[in-house]
Amino acid sequence: DALTYTQKTYKPRVIVDMATLTGAQVVALGGKVVGIMSNDDKVAQQLHDSFQAVGENGWRLPLDEFYDKQLDTPIADMKNIGGNPGTITAGLFLQRFIDDGQKWAHLDIAGPAMNDGEGWRLWAAKSATGSPVRSLVQFAETYK
Repeated sequence: DALTYTQKTYKPRVIVDMATLTGAQVVALGGKVVGIMSNDDKVAQQLHDSFQAVGENGWRLPLDEFYDKQLDTPIADMKNIGGNPGTITAGLFLQRFIDDGQKWAHLDIAGPAMNDGEGWRLWAAKSATGSPVRSLVQFAETYK
């Protein structure tokens, strides 16, 4: 797994991964807002601030212990699908691969990653949007 490999090999101060992880992200936040999940309040706030600084939209979702329990099962190490809320339980699944003390955030970009040519993106071509590359550059340049 890339999260485990990165921690063991590079020992980073912070890990930010992103993926079009769940369609539930689109249900929760629509097609314009990236879902931010983090085990660190400061990292989450700096990501949110980075989104705002470059005119992109990101919103933090809670990684609540109540939902994490949905990944437990008596027949395996864990389930890979935890139920509702799907975006949060998917983020919690990823968090289980993060070592204690490792600062981490996941960006679920399922909605904002592609432009379907409808709604708020009528002005843009039907293609990948590049969201949230500008926000990640801003975060990397300003991370403390």
